[in-house]
Amino acid sequence: MAESTENTTPDPIAEFLLRHLSEHGSASPEEVARAFAENRRNPTEDGPADWRRHFRAVKQQALHLARNGRLQMLRKGKLVDPRDARGVVRYRLAGGPGPSVSARGHAQQGADVGFLFEADQE
Repeated sequence: MAESTENTTPDPIAEFLLRHLSEHGSASPEEVARAFAENRRNPTEDGPADWRRHFRAVKQQALHLARNGRLQMLRKGKLVDPRDARGVVRYRLAGGPGPSVSARGHAQQGADVGFLFEADQE
């Protein structure tokens, strides 16, 4: 019988990210990386800037979780499609307050989301 080669071990950063968001509501990638580093910090070896080495992994795991519908990305307080998330973003668990957006950027669950373009204002 063939065994599955898929890694089923949960990523520690992904687990921490979900736990952190459940406790704090929303957070920036930097806040999560700092909290993760502090949680794993060895005072005799790690310096205060140790969080930087976890920053990229936090962002990668958040993108993966957002694509799978487990968390949402916000920019300027509004939901953004994970594929288009650039610049300063915050994370929150999927199903948080406000309208939800799928990984493709479509409003879900009867959310009242309106888009107003400058041309529509005339």
